[in-house]
Amino acid sequence: DQSLSTTDITYLQNNIAWIPQQATLFYDTIAANIKLAKPTATQQELEHAAKQAGVLEFINTLPDGFNTLIGEQGEGLSGGQKQRIALARAFIKQAPVLVLDEPTAHLDSQTELLIQDAINEYAKNNLVLVIAHRLNTVEHASNIIVMHDGKIAEQGHFETLAAQNGAFADLLKTAEQGVAHA
Repeated sequence: DQSLSTTDITYLQNNIAWIPQQATLFYDTIAANIKLAKPTATQQELEHAAKQAGVLEFINTLPDGFNTLIGEQGEGLSGGQKQRIALARAFIKQAPVLVLDEPTAHLDSQTELLIQDAINEYAKNNLVLVIAHRLNTVEHASNIIVMHDGKIAEQGHFETLAAQNGAFADLLKTAEQGVAHA
């Protein structure tokens, strides 16, 4: 056990990739935005990360491809395109820990499935922590931690928690009622 306060900050920066709910993109090319995580990345690595994130096909439709200039905060891109470019940035870094804050918020269902598949594939060889309110986002997680009032209320696998009469089951019922009324 080691306290986070005594851990070398460079070690943490090198081993953790984080994607916030609103992906941060800069006024630069798509390539430069992805390569922020690994400036020495080759074109092959860039393409592989973009493919993993499900954004390569979109990039290839652009007249300038990876050299396409994007506006500050990804101006001109959809929420899904921004999120997938940020995901490619995380994938190119190849950090053993990936933290995602609401990775599928503001996405259409098709884009959500693409991103979820990419995350599931990355999770095969890395630790992925997902902060989510949309329960389908964590359906395939190996371990779910349900927080309530700043404390762990429940912990376990999706099916196990769903079968219990606890906080997670209540969240599922609320989500199902919301879908039924939509």
